[in-house]
This record gives sequence, C-alpha cells and structure tokens, in this order.
Amino acid sequence: MDGGRVAIAPLRALGTVRFARYRSIVRDAGAVAHPTQWRDYCLPISMPDIYRKLSGEGYELAITPDVTDALRATARALESAQAQDIDPRAHPYQREGVGYLRARRRAVLGDEMGLGKTLQLLLAAHPGAPLLVICPALAKGVWAAECRQWTPERRVFLLTGRGSFRWPRVGEVVVINYDVLPPAGSVLPPPPAGVVLIADEAHYCKAQTHRTRATAQLVKQVGAAPGGKVWAATGTPLANWPPDLWRVLATFGLAEISFGTWPRFVSLFGGTKDRWGKWSWKPPHPSVPGILSRVMLRRTRAQVLPQLPTKSYAALPVPLTDPDTQAIENLLRAAGVRIAEITPDTLGRLLRSSHIMAARKLLANAKIKHALAWAEGMEEAGEQVVVFSAHRGPVLAFDGRPGWKVITGDTTPDERSKIAATFQRGELKGIAATIDAGGVAITLTKACMALFVDLEWTPAANSQAEDRLLRIGQERPVTIYRAIAQHPIDERVTELLRIKTETLKASVEAITAHSDSVIAAKLHDLADQIDLAFM
Repeated sequence: MDGGRVAIAPLRALGTVRFARYRSIVRDAGAVAHPTQWRDYCLPISMPDIYRKLSGEGYELAITPDVTDALRATARALESAQAQDIDPRAHPYQREGVGYLRARRRAVLGDEMGLGKTLQLLLAAHPGAPLLVICPALAKGVWAAECRQWTPERRVFLLTGRGSFRWPRVGEVVVINYDVLPPAGSVLPPPPAGVVLIADEAHYCKAQTHRTRATAQLVKQVGAAPGGKVWAATGTPLANWPPDLWRVLATFGLAEISFGTWPRFVSLFGGTKDRWGKWSWKPPHPSVPGILSRVMLRRTRAQVLPQLPTKSYAALPVPLTDPDTQAIENLLRAAGVRIAEITPDTLGRLLRSSHIMAARKLLANAKIKHALAWAEGMEEAGEQVVVFSAHRGPVLAFDGRPGWKVITGDTTPDERSKIAATFQRGELKGIAATIDAGGVAITLTKACMALFVDLEWTPAANSQAEDRLLRIGQERPVTIYRAIAQHPIDERVTELLRIKTETLKASVEAITAHSDSVIAAKLHDLADQIDLAFM
C-alpha cells in the first residue's frame, strides 16, 4: 500500500510480451502509471479484477499483508455506508445512491434525469458537514427548495455576483453558480475540514472554459482538505461527443482513475484525426461501461422505476411552401453547399456556417403555423402540453396566446419557477419554451405530450427538455412529437442526432449499476483468498 492506493510492480524482468500484457491488464482495471518508476497504482476496489486476470494468465503474485487489510477496510466502509440511517421517504435506489456517495471521496452520480439526484446528494453529506453547491444560475432556487424539504436543519445561503464566493461553515449550504466562481489562479483561504463540494449539472465542465478551470481549482482544494469530498452530478455525462466525457472526468479528478491517459481514452472510443485536425469517433469498446462504473453510479428509469411511464416518439411531417423551399435553396447556394453533400459526417462543420444557421432558423419559423395548429388541437382535447424549440421565433409565436406562458433566455429564474408551478396546478393550457431555457430545473409532469418544433444540436439538451415531463410524479405515458420539415437539412440533423445518441447509449447508458454490497463481498472474498494463498 502507498498512500491509500495499491502499488503494483514487477519483481523481476517479465519479457517484452509478458510485460506488455501485465500493463494492459492493470491499466484496463484503472491503474495509473507512476511518472518515473516502473510501477502502477490502483484503488483497492479494483483489486478483485486485477487479481483474477493476472492469476488467470499465470502471473505469480506476491501480496503484502497491508493490501489484505486495505481490502477488508474498504469492504467495511462500503457496508457501513449502506447501513446508515437514511430518510425513509427516499426510494430504495436513492438510498443505495446515498450509500454509494458516502463511501467515496470522489464520484459521479450519473442517474438519468428526474430520478432525484439532488436529494441523494443532500442526504449523503454528513449532518453538519459544510456543503458547497455549484450549479447553473437557473437551478439555485431548486437547491434552496430541496434543502428546505430534505435537510431543514441546514442554513442555506445563495451567493450572487462576482467576488461573493466564500467557503461554507459547519451546518451551512452555500450555493453559487458556475459563472461567478473565483477565477482559476485566485488565492483563496483553505476550505474547512470535512467540506463537501457538489457540482450539479457537471456537464457544464465539458469544455476548456473559465468556469471549468475555476471549478477544477476548487475541486483540487477540497480534495486536499482533511475529510473533503467531491461529488459531481449530471444526467448527461456524455453530452455530445466523447471528449465531453473526458473533460468532465478530468475536472473532478476521475479521468486517470478510470481511463488512465487521454491516448487510451481515444483508443477505447475509436478516435482518429484527419489531416485537418478534425476528430471522428467510432462506437466505444465494450469495456467502456465497466471502466466508467469504477467512478460513476448511473441508473435509468427503466432500471429503478419500472412503474414510471415510458417515453415514445411520433413524427409530425411538415410540408414546406415553395417560397420557403426557394429561400432555403438560396441560402445553401450562398454557402456553397449541395443537398447531396449534407451527410452526418459533414453536417457538424456545415451547421457552423452562418448560411446553414439561417436556413435552420427559416425552417423553424416555417413550422410555426403547424405548431399552433397542433396546440389548438390539444387544447380542444383538454390536454395541457409543452412546445419546445431551439429557436426563439416559434416560442414567441405563443406569447399572448390565451392560457399560455413562454420561457426564453430572458425569463428570470423566479419567473420560470412561477410559470412551472402555475402549469402544475392546471392553470395553464400550455408552455412554450426554448430548449436551453426550459430544459432544466423545472418539472412539467402535468403534461404527457410535448412538441419539439426543432432540435438542439446536442442530443443531451433535447433529452433534458423531454424529461421535464417524465419525472417522478408523472402518472401517464409520455409522447414526444417532433416536427420534421420535408427537407434534407432537417432530415440530416435528425439522423446525426440519432448517431450521437447511439454513442451515448453504448458507453454511459450501458453502465451496469454495481451494488456496493456485491463489491464489498468481492473484496472480502479476495482478502480470504490471499490469506489462504500466502499462509
């Protein structure tokens, strides 16, 4: 053992082939190479896999007694975390999530949207522990409300404005949004002992931005504090492409523990660069879900809430008028693009063209009358509904419609919450919202049908918006209608989003929920095997 980690090293020369195989086995199990010595480090939780694979391939193992002690200590920690008294109002899977977090200093809670990540994170923190919550500005009010419901004994402080940052004290929850964090490099006082940092909507750290660097600095400080813990929460850890996942894990100090190095991550996701430096990615290697499960707990609605209604999709074809078709053709011609050239491989580049963006906006506006007609039909049927769009035009078309409210980027967090509450009370016929403004931090389970006039480029953003309807409290099956213009741009966007979604499902979505009680049993079994082998 070395600093809480298991140190693994050859005691004699293995030969080129055997050494390469040894390194492959330990790296696949999450071990990280020492920068200057011929040794690798792994967490005790990874030892059952490493022991089984090395022994199975004929390697002779010499294991010191302190490793056995660490295995049993880790198993006891996992078991005691599960045995803690947890609020009986929580669902069984939520109590499991609480135990999972309590047993780890760093982890990602990646449950699908709507499964109650907030309450799990609040209940997992030790009573009285200083709690720092970093979240989007729109979600600060949600955290305050959840604290009042689940941990009323804690004092909640919402920080606003740059320069407002401070560490929480014992018994406090300090909530601050990403945009006003102290810049990376700022000199800050040391955090208090036992502080817990929770980063909600952690996919906000998927790019190399100021807020990502600022978050990483706080993560580093909390990780170095006595008893400090860092928990990230996101329903969309792989928001768009594989590098998003890597950056999220790296921000919270989990990339090396899981994948080891960036080149290995690239290899497992089949990443290649063309001669212009553009990345392309293939379906992930089958080992990826198991690797992610080392640092992430993710459950889907289908796994933990079979009684929750499922989600289905329906297409709403929209014919275009001749003037609209001609206008789009003119924009494509100006962009130097032919219809035949619009493929899933080229669309990512083309969508950044101002002419293509203008064409998508025109397509969205061309669907407005169809969206209004759809909404009118739902009103006549007595159904409350939600209309989403990536563009403002279709949303603003509902502004002033009797019984409707709109949510855009101009809507304040308080206004959003009030609109959602009014909708949930049954006092509105519908809500029209842009996907970015209405797709997070609100619950709209009063509706079981939503229309997407058009889609955001990022699949995770669309999924988050859909799941405003499919959350705890929804009692009916949810149907998502998608208005698809009969034009290759809309059709190609839909196809590319499908491909991106399949990559997500083959990696993050394929993680199997590992019960800590099962992991603890494996650790105990391995410790017993080692004792017998080296008696």
